[in-house]
Amino acid sequence: MIGLYYCGKLNQNTITTRFIKLIGLFTLACLQVNGQSFKEASYYVIAHQDDWQLFMGADAYNDITSHKETQPEPTGKKVVIIYTTAGNLNDDDDRKSCNCKATNDSIERRVPYWQVRETGAKSSVHLAAASIGSWGPGAPYPTCDTALINNHYMVRYRYKNTVSYFMRLKSGAYGNWYDTNDFHVGTVDGLTIYDSRRDFINTLAAVFDGEMNNELEQDKATFHYPEIDERKNPNDHHDHYIAGRCAAEAAKLVSKRRSTCYSQQLYIDYDTENLPVNIYNPDVQNEAALTAVYCLALLDYNAWPEWGAKYREWNNRNYYRTSSTCE
Repeated sequence: MIGLYYCGKLNQNTITTRFIKLIGLFTLACLQVNGQSFKEASYYVIAHQDDWQLFMGADAYNDITSHKETQPEPTGKKVVIIYTTAGNLNDDDDRKSCNCKATNDSIERRVPYWQVRETGAKSSVHLAAASIGSWGPGAPYPTCDTALINNHYMVRYRYKNTVSYFMRLKSGAYGNWYDTNDFHVGTVDGLTIYDSRRDFINTLAAVFDGEMNNELEQDKATFHYPEIDERKNPNDHHDHYIAGRCAAEAAKLVSKRRSTCYSQQLYIDYDTENLPVNIYNPDVQNEAALTAVYCLALLDYNAWPEWGAKYREWNNRNYYRTSSTCE
């Protein structure tokens, strides 16, 4: 099987090839994260590469840093972050977003905006995970592979106690696929096509199941995703609603299969700027730091960093309601 994918830092070779590297068959078995085990899993399902930092950042940071590598017993959580779309903003046309290039590249070569955003997302993960144990010379490097899940390929990125899945659905106008059961939606990297909404939800549930089956000491998990009730979460991005709805349905499937009720937190996104400030130091500092390193990574490639007044407002507020996957 030959597939196309992009995985890792944008470098000269990646830029020259324009979009993605050509790779051969990978061994697709799940591996333990640095050989460790965990007491529970915490899932974050979002549409875009900066969503969890802006709207869930304090909780995500605390989940990641709850694990301590230096202790021999399982002490914290495995944090699984799932990005449903590529975050390419304007369908397939990256020219509408930026003319991105690496700062050390003397030749102007365009890099797809979605690749740059993934680099930013990884930077946020690295910042949070830096405090849980080893880093620098001698520390384990991140690993990246192509996972085959429910007959769909997707890129999986592991670092310390985190696992990131980049599903790379085409975003923007393609978001209407959720409302049409027979709509076929592809990924920007050309790795796979989802035949229907149900196909995608089943795949998301398989990701949940797979990460519960590996390294967990017990069947315990918490799910985090955007609020799906538009009355509670008004004026949100269509891709955000879709990510939340798919995640909620997938989590319910997992609950039924395992006969277990899991806690879920549904977050208000854009509308938090209109609500009172409700997080303070150190949470607000940590959330701002996660957002800042994401933006700095974009600036390294001459991409629009998105930083602005709204970002500062969102970083001061995290609002969610808690319910059960059995409800």
